[in-house]
This record gives sequence, structure tokens and C-alpha cells, in this order.
Amino acid sequence: KVFFTQNFDFAEQSMSLYYMKLDGKKPQPVLIGRNVTDYYISDDGQTVYYLKIGGLLCEYNTKNKKGGTIAENVSDLQVAVDCRAVVWRADDKALYRKSINGESVKIDTDVDYLYSSFNSGKSVYYIKNKAICMYTENGDRKRISSGVVKVLKFYESGEVYYFKKGSFNCVLSDYIDDDLAKSDSLITEPVPPSVPQRESY
Repeated sequence: KVFFTQNFDFAEQSMSLYYMKLDGKKPQPVLIGRNVTDYYISDDGQTVYYLKIGGLLCEYNTKNKKGGTIAENVSDLQVAVDCRAVVWRADDKALYRKSINGESVKIDTDVDYLYSSFNSGKSVYYIKNKAICMYTENGDRKRISSGVVKVLKFYESGEVYYFKKGSFNCVLSDYIDDDLAKSDSLITEPVPPSVPQRESY
């Protein structure tokens, strides 16, 4: 089968999404959805996730030609490779996850930012109240660190690099690299000469 778009609306940045099987003598296009702003297709061409104008997240199955709306008011969206799972944050800051053959699960509330849903779709990292949190597909939740200022990088192996806000006391000399410090420390104070006496002349 082949997927294609038509009726692109430049003002709304949307389109109509279709697919068509090529195994028949007279293949006919099948409409998946209108007003589509973004879409994701599984490798086998059976599952399609797509966003519509207004933040509607929808799913369509080309095998049974059935589809429907999964969520409304979606602001952030990430889809795992091959559409194994989809993770989204709604306008009310609630975070959800749905596997390709499962039901929608609410991960957390008051989420500030959906940071990463890795290719496998097994783990989700997000920011809540300046804390890095992790959710796994088996339902485990973990707070990794709090007081986070900036996240640099997540890795699927579990590592994460980030900045935290802190304070410490220092002096200007802490920022100076003195390459003569060692030799200077060996210098001793000069000894003043003795006061000359009349007999010295």
C-alpha cells in the first residue's frame, strides 16, 4: 500500500491523508483523515497516528479500516519507532502513554515538559516541578533529581546529563591558573644587610 496527502491548506498547515492498496486492478484511495497536521505510520503500514487541527490525536488501522480520536488538546507528542507507543502531554499538563495495542494510561499530572520518549517506547522522561522524572512501560515511576536548571542529554541506556542550581563561596584567586605558583612558593624574604659601623671604613 501507498500513503499520500492531498488538499494541502497553507493557511492552516493541514492536509488530507489517504492510503491505497496496489494489489487490485482498480485501486481506490481510502481517506484516513482530514485537517491533518502531522502523521506517523508503522513499518507494516497497519497503524497510523495523526494529529488534526485543534490538537486532536487520532489512530487509524488500515487492516480493519477503523479509527478514532485518542485524545484532545494535545500540546506535545512523541511517537516511538514503528509506532510501538505514543506519548503525549495535554493542555492541562497531564501526561499519557498508549501502546500500539493497549489502552491510554495517565502517567502523571502537572508535567512541565515532555522531554524524551525513546525509540523503543519503553521509557519516558519528563520534567515536573524542576525535577527529572522517569516512567517505564511496566508502570514504574522514579524521580531522578530535583532542582534541575537545564537538561543536556538523555540516553536510552539510562544516563542523563543535566545542570543543577547551587551556591558556593569562592575568591578571585580560585579562577586564576598561576603556572609559577610552585616556584613562587619557594621564594624567601630577603635578609636586610647589617648597619655598617665606623670601624668598617
